[in-house]
Order: sequence, then C-alpha cells, then structure tokens
Amino acid sequence: RQYVNQWLSRGAYTPMFVLDGSEVYNRSHRALTEKSKSVGVLMAKKTSFQNYIITFSPTKKIDIPLYIHYSILGSGIATKITAGENGGRKLFHDFLSLKMESFSLKKSGNVYKANINIDIKQSKPSPQKAIVFWVSQGKSLKPIQVLGFSI
Repeated sequence: RQYVNQWLSRGAYTPMFVLDGSEVYNRSHRALTEKSKSVGVLMAKKTSFQNYIITFSPTKKIDIPLYIHYSILGSGIATKITAGENGGRKLFHDFLSLKMESFSLKKSGNVYKANINIDIKQSKPSPQKAIVFWVSQGKSLKPIQVLGFSI
C-alpha cells in the first residue's frame, strides 16, 4: 500500500520498466543503460547461504541518508477467481512481492554498504523466485538504482 501511495497509482501492479521513479513505456535498452550509468553502481554479493553484502557507489555526492530495500518476488503463482468477470478462471501472476524489508546504508568513504541476512525460506512459497534490491533516499521507496536476479 505504501508503494502504491508513493507511486501515485490507482492500483497495484508491476510496471514493465521504471526510470527515475516513473513508468517508462519506451523500452529502449540504450536509454535505460545510459541513465543507469549516470546514477552509480549497485552491487549485491552473496557471501553465504543467507548473507548479502550490498554496496552502492553513487556518481554524485548524496547528503540525504540512503536506504536499501529488497523484495523477494514470486512467479508462476496461480489464483483461482471465484466471482466477477473472471470467475471460474485461474489467473497467473509474475513478480508478486512475497516479502519486503528495508535497511539503512552505512557510508564508508564514497561507498554506501549494508550486510543483510535474508532467509528466502521465510517468504511465501512460489514455483519460481527472484530478488530485487533498490536504493532510495530517506524513507521513500522511489528507486535511485535497482538490481535484480533469480534465486
């Protein structure tokens, strides 16, 4: 709900692409990668079964506290619809948020860092899972930089 309110959307859904906190309809790979490079580099290194070291190296000085957020995403999840126009049908969902948490990043020189323990097994079950990390300023969920991969 917090995400929907900050997104200023009438409903909760996952946009195909987001750039500077706004939905992008032009999916030009070049435009997305050029903008991404100008923000900084976000990296997640898995050091053990549940531990991730997150680093963000911004290209410009940032004076506002930064936060790292993560969400475990589920794909291939089916919901049986019992009423309405889709009653009796099974709808499949991709990129459904199963778990989400936020942590403050600690500044060390020009790099922001966090050491996060993520218990994937504590998230709801899903046929396929992915994880997405994103950096934001203050308590906002609007992303500065995003990183995601299958788990």
